[in-house]
Amino acid sequence: MPKFGPLWILLTVLYCSGIFYLSSFPDSDLPSPPLLEWPGSDKAAHATLYGGLAGLVALGLYRSNRGRISLRTLFLAPVTFATLYGVSDELHQAFVPTRSPDVLDLLADAAGATIFVGAYTAWIARSVRSIGAPAKGNSTRLPGD
Repeated sequence: MPKFGPLWILLTVLYCSGIFYLSSFPDSDLPSPPLLEWPGSDKAAHATLYGGLAGLVALGLYRSNRGRISLRTLFLAPVTFATLYGVSDELHQAFVPTRSPDVLDLLADAAGATIFVGAYTAWIARSVRSIGAPAKGNSTRLPGD
């Protein structure tokens, strides 16, 4: 079972709290700079926020396990966590005035998490190949770990 260190738990809880805080505002009260107001900008914001969440979880998993974690787990666990948190966020929005759950927001959350963690996992896999993969199994290690 992969570990997830206390520092990474704290950082993840803080990040999730920030998302919860932002989704507690009615739509009209959310700050939105004019530069970021274009069609689909809310979906890009969802993808970015949830990509960041999944990336934080992936980094925490990788560091907490000192690189000894399968690439499959390193990809699936953060994407699943971020997507499920996205589900809870959409349900939460059902209780916020002028907001409502949106399946397209959830898809943007999942897409952002998948893209970000996919890129991170690919980078880890490439790094391991360039320094030499462990002899057995599908665990990864960076130099110095």
